[in-house]
Formats: sequence, C-alpha cells, structure tokens
Amino acid sequence: MAIEFSLIIPTYNRIGALRHCLKHIERLNFPKKSFEVVLVDDGSQDETSQLKAEDFPFNINVIHQPNSGTSAARNRGIRAAQGLICMFVDDDVMLHPDLLLEHQRLHQAEPNLVVRGPVINFASLPCPLDTDDELMQSALAASEKLNETACQQLRQVSDANSALGSANSTTASFLSSCAPQTAHSDKKLSGFVGRLNTLWKNWSGRDLQMLKYFSMNYLCTSNASLYRHHLIAAGLFDTSFPRWEDAELAVRLKRLGLKRRFSLNAIVYHLKPPETWEARIRTAQKDGASAAELYLRYPSFLMRLRSGLHFANSWRNQLFTEGPWQAALVASARGESKVFPQKFAQDMLIEKAYLEAGLDRLKRTQSF
Repeated sequence: MAIEFSLIIPTYNRIGALRHCLKHIERLNFPKKSFEVVLVDDGSQDETSQLKAEDFPFNINVIHQPNSGTSAARNRGIRAAQGLICMFVDDDVMLHPDLLLEHQRLHQAEPNLVVRGPVINFASLPCPLDTDDELMQSALAASEKLNETACQQLRQVSDANSALGSANSTTASFLSSCAPQTAHSDKKLSGFVGRLNTLWKNWSGRDLQMLKYFSMNYLCTSNASLYRHHLIAAGLFDTSFPRWEDAELAVRLKRLGLKRRFSLNAIVYHLKPPETWEARIRTAQKDGASAAELYLRYPSFLMRLRSGLHFANSWRNQLFTEGPWQAALVASARGESKVFPQKFAQDMLIEKAYLEAGLDRLKRTQSF
C-alpha cells in the first residue's frame, strides 16, 4: 500500500511533549500503512536523541542531525518523506483521531490545495514544557483527559459540506468552554448577531461561534498539508528567516496557484504554557523584524498593510505609549496602576515593540 501522508515533525529538547504527540498519532483513525512519521531531531540533548524507529507501532523515520534550526529540520523531513502529501505538525500538539481523514477528504475533493485546520491552544492547562518531568507528566495527564472528552464530543460532528467544514452546537459549546487562546476566543456573539446565530443554530444545528477558530493564515506549520511535489517546486522553507518562515513560503506557494481550504473539523490541540507580557514583548520584537524582512522580500502596498508597519499604526500607538501617558501605561501593564485596563496596556506595549522593531529594520534599509 502506497504511503499517502508523511507527517513532518521537527523537534528540539521537548521529549515530554513529543511522546504525548506520538501517542496521539498512534490513535489516528487512518490505516497505519498509509502514513509515516518523519521525525527530525534537530540536535536535542535530552532523551530525544535516543529514539529509534522500532520503538513505535507505526511507520516512523527518525532522523538525527546537528542543531540547524526548525526550517532546516522541516526541509530535511520533506526531502526524506515517502508520502504523496506532507502534513506539518509540531512536537507539542495533540492530533484529533480523524485529522488525516479530514485532510484526505479535502485533498480528494479538489487538487492543488493547502489544507488547514484549527490549532486550539490550551494556555490554562498546567503545561510547563520546560520544567521538571513530574510536573510535565501531571500536565500531560490533565490534557490527555481533556482530549479524550473532546474526542467523545467531536465524534458527533457531521461531515463538512464546504471548505470551512461544519460542526454541531454540542461540539461548539464544548470547544467554547475550553477557552482556547485564539484571536477572537474572548468574544461573544451578542445583539442582532447573537439573535441571528440562535435562529441559525436552531434551524441548522450549527453554531456560528465555531468560525472564531477560522484562521486567515495561508500556511501554519502546526496543522497544514499539501502535496510534496508542490513544496519541492516552491523551493522548501527559507532557512534565513528566523521566524515567519511559513508566511514567506506561503507567498511562493500562492504564486504556484495553490488554493487554501480550511476545515473546522481538522483539529489539533496545542499545549501552550502561558507567557508573561514581558516574554510576549520579546516575541513581538522578533515578529516585527520578521514582518519587515517579509516586506523587503516581497515589497507591495498590500504586503505593507498586512504587516501593519506603516505611519497610521505607528502614530496611533504613539498616542498612548509616548509622552504623558507612557509612565501610566507601563504601570498599568505591571498591575501597579489602574489608569488603563491591564490587558489594554500590555497589548499596546506589545504592539509598540512590534512596530519599533519592524520600522527600525525598514528605516535601516530606507524603506519606510
């Protein structure tokens, strides 16, 4: 039987989460001879380096390489893949049992696709990925129980009839109760839209709130699949991008004519520990610099708008983060003042870090 899917998983020093990920791969509702796992150990110094193919009940190719970065690891996995379709997942995600079936359904329905699905972050779980093993096992046990409950609920999901997929209200209610950390996870449908949703749900059995899991990202390396020959034609991941390498590859895939299809039923669960806002600021600085690099690589008015690196955003942000409001904003972000809501203050400072890093990169190339 030919291998249809190659699951590409780069990993580095996260053996606890990786074992949990591989456990859920073992439970996939998909013929084990029809998929393989290409696990690329990017120079780990923990027990990952001791993993062997014979340790697993499914087809797995364990590749060990010197530490070269995530993009280089994914490229190594793509080159070694034997399947027709490459499926990207991270080493800290739990796969829904029907994940490959849903990706397969969309690929069979239409050619030349990038298939995407929701990545649901559980930031509230005790999931300290970088702490001692006892705490890790406790976190994994808690998430295991939660995932089993999710699977029971999600078995009630009917087959999707559109590219967005579909889900019944029972599933939507369960997922809403999990409070995933998505861009719109804290928004409730209210007013006219809420009443419209109630009427629609009573008539169709579907909940519009499931759309909050819909992502506009063309490519996401936690949950995406496409034919291997398209990746080869596009030139694989650019290893010079420290972040946003998936966004850069997405530009080249679009130019090949690939269309994105998103199914709300192709779900993975991401074990993501909470971050302090200071850590989020450091991440925002890296993202801002990466956004600037992406614009410099593919300069256009639309790319500039999408990056947010323009005068309008900078001017709006400076109204709050500079001048007489600056001290109050920082104090509010730290919880030392109530002049501004803490979340608002933190978000403004995170945006400031993003804009400053990105605009500084553009100014140094006279592209502002």
